[in-house]
Amino acid sequence: MKPATLGILLGMLLSAGGLKAQECIACHTKITPNIVQDWRLSKHSANDVECSTCHGDGHTTADDVASLSKEAFDVEWEKMLQTCNQCHSINFARAELEKDDDLIEAGDALLAQAIRVIVELYRDGILEKPNNYTYDFPDLLTFSDAPTPIEHTLFNMHLKHRMRLFQGAFHANPDYALWYGWSEMVQDVTEINTMAEELRNGSRKGWWPFK
Repeated sequence: MKPATLGILLGMLLSAGGLKAQECIACHTKITPNIVQDWRLSKHSANDVECSTCHGDGHTTADDVASLSKEAFDVEWEKMLQTCNQCHSINFARAELEKDDDLIEAGDALLAQAIRVIVELYRDGILEKPNNYTYDFPDLLTFSDAPTPIEHTLFNMHLKHRMRLFQGAFHANPDYALWYGWSEMVQDVTEINTMAEELRNGSRKGWWPFK
């Protein structure tokens, strides 16, 4: 089963394309340089598979990135399978896409573990949840405005390291996915757990600067 959260992100990538490779590179070197470098090191680049070959031709600006429902994503997933099948066998292509889905699902499980740690700190009154958060969960789109170091680590885990895991997986670059995505996420969880324990110890001793 493909995770719905993956659908949203892959949908964003599936809509990205339409420009010649050099035009894509000129823009994305500025805004997502790691993606460009990832592609340049890939077998796709070595075999002249350009951006629009896989990503389609519907994206020209930041305003037209797609956000797909789970149902719409499943349709696009099958389209991507047929795109891969232009060069690869259908069984190989399906196995690779499913393997990538499994990796993202495992990454999301790590992210969920980190989120639960911070939710419990809110619940126990050790961290004060910002008033502008709609729910009793961290707002993962807070970006660099995270109010505390532990929350900043979580947001960095979500917006940077999970995205690198995703990019490496679907650009067929397992080394990138492992070292810049998965390994960083594992380290993030370790740091979040350590910081949470320090916060709880400080709370028991009657001090904590973020309350």
